[in-house]
Amino acid sequence: MGKDLIQKAIRGNIGAFGEIIKKYQELVHAKAIQITRDPIGAQDVTQDAFISAFKGFKDLRSDSSFLP
Repeated sequence: MGKDLIQKAIRGNIGAFGEIIKKYQELVHAKAIQITRDPIGAQDVTQDAFISAFKGFKDLRSDSSFLP
Protein backbone atom coordinates (compact mmCIF):
# COMPACT_ATOMS: atom_id res chain seq x y z
CA MET A 1 0.00 0.00 0.00
CA GLY A 2 1.33 3.41 -0.87
CA LYS A 3 2.43 5.75 1.86
CA ASP A 4 0.57 8.55 0.09
CA LEU A 5 -2.71 6.66 0.57
CA ILE A 6 -2.05 6.29 4.28
CA GLN A 7 -1.03 9.95 4.57
CA LYS A 8 -4.26 11.01 2.85
CA ALA A 9 -6.27 8.86 5.26
CA ILE A 10 -4.39 10.33 8.22
CA ARG A 11 -5.40 13.79 7.01
CA GLY A 12 -9.05 12.68 6.99
CA ASN A 13 -9.55 11.72 3.35
CA ILE A 14 -12.50 9.31 3.50
CA GLY A 15 -11.90 8.05 -0.05
CA ALA A 16 -8.34 7.04 0.83
CA PHE A 17 -9.58 5.21 3.90
CA GLY A 18 -12.14 3.46 1.71
CA GLU A 19 -9.32 2.21 -0.51
CA ILE A 20 -7.52 0.87 2.57
CA ILE A 21 -10.68 -0.96 3.61
CA LYS A 22 -11.07 -2.49 0.14
CA LYS A 23 -7.48 -3.69 0.23
CA TYR A 24 -7.60 -5.27 3.70
CA GLN A 25 -11.21 -6.18 4.45
CA GLU A 26 -10.88 -9.82 3.39
CA LEU A 27 -7.69 -10.31 5.40
CA VAL A 28 -9.19 -8.69 8.51
CA HIS A 29 -12.42 -10.65 8.14
CA ALA A 30 -10.56 -13.95 7.72
CA LYS A 31 -8.57 -13.26 10.90
CA ALA A 32 -11.77 -12.33 12.74
CA ILE A 33 -13.35 -15.65 11.70
CA GLN A 34 -10.28 -17.51 12.99
CA ILE A 35 -10.60 -15.77 16.33
CA THR A 36 -14.39 -15.82 16.78
CA ARG A 37 -15.23 -18.99 14.84
CA ASP A 38 -18.47 -17.20 13.97
CA PRO A 39 -18.83 -15.77 10.45
CA ILE A 40 -21.65 -13.41 11.45
CA GLY A 41 -19.86 -12.20 14.56
CA ALA A 42 -16.69 -11.80 12.52
CA GLN A 43 -18.47 -9.26 10.33
CA ASP A 44 -19.12 -7.12 13.40
CA VAL A 45 -15.54 -7.52 14.57
CA THR A 46 -14.25 -6.51 11.13
CA GLN A 47 -16.44 -3.42 11.05
CA ASP A 48 -15.38 -2.47 14.58
CA ALA A 49 -11.71 -2.92 13.66
CA PHE A 50 -11.98 -0.50 10.75
CA ILE A 51 -13.96 2.02 12.81
CA SER A 52 -11.26 1.88 15.48
CA ALA A 53 -8.56 2.25 12.85
CA PHE A 54 -10.28 5.30 11.39
CA LYS A 55 -10.65 6.91 14.81
CA GLY A 56 -7.02 6.14 15.63
CA PHE A 57 -5.50 7.56 12.45
CA LYS A 58 -5.00 10.96 14.09
CA ASP A 59 -2.71 9.31 16.66
CA LEU A 60 -0.67 7.29 14.15
CA ARG A 61 2.98 8.23 14.61
CA SER A 62 4.32 6.57 11.48
CA ASP A 63 2.59 5.36 8.35
CA SER A 64 4.76 2.23 8.53
CA SER A 65 3.06 1.23 11.79
CA PHE A 66 -0.42 1.12 10.26
CA LEU A 67 -0.57 -2.55 9.31
CA PRO A 68 0.41 -4.08 12.65
